[in-house]
Amino acid sequence: PAYFGGEIRGGGKALTNACIRGVLMVMVLYVFLNAALAFSVPLASLAGHELALAGALDMAWGAGSGQFVIVAAILFLLAHQNLNYMSGPRILYALAEDGFSTRRASSIGKQGNPIFAVFLTWAGAAGLLMAGGFEFLLNLSALFFVVLYAALMIGVLVLRHREPDAERPHRAWGHPYSTVFCLVAWIAIAIIMAVAAPQSALSAVLMTAASVPIYLAVQYWRGKNS
Repeated sequence: PAYFGGEIRGGGKALTNACIRGVLMVMVLYVFLNAALAFSVPLASLAGHELALAGALDMAWGAGSGQFVIVAAILFLLAHQNLNYMSGPRILYALAEDGFSTRRASSIGKQGNPIFAVFLTWAGAAGLLMAGGFEFLLNLSALFFVVLYAALMIGVLVLRHREPDAERPHRAWGHPYSTVFCLVAWIAIAIIMAVAAPQSALSAVLMTAASVPIYLAVQYWRGKNS
């Protein structure tokens, strides 16, 4: 819901409720899934399986049963990638609204989608896919999301300090300690991912570094023409 906040009815409270409920649902599903694995088959027998649940089904219900999990995993992966393809144009749309991207990216089609931003995002994804392959693109997007989450948490700390009396639908539990803890955890995850996929990490660093002079140039141009 965080990536589609501008399209969710009910204001900030509805958005934060959706985010909190979504996170809790995912946590519960993960806990029950791991509990099912732990109590159904010996965990040592799953060592070496790329998809533990598929291996567990093969052992419990017979060979071939795990194919169902593989098909489901493919569908989940496609749904996740579709979310990335839908969220990317929304970020580009928001940048265009703030004057940091081409104005055409802020145009909305009849169905309520930023059409030009969608095609621009797809073109960029296709170029990266042809340059490095699917796994490279997947690792790169994951690294970008981890860095984005860390930037958002830093933004929360800065805004809470600069605007302590601003209207907020929810107060973060244990803030600022909970926010700092999450920030440190995401930075640690980013380091682990960078070690596991150094090529994608280097590309992410270079692309982020390239965006800095572009941002400064746009800021200078906006100030000159304001």
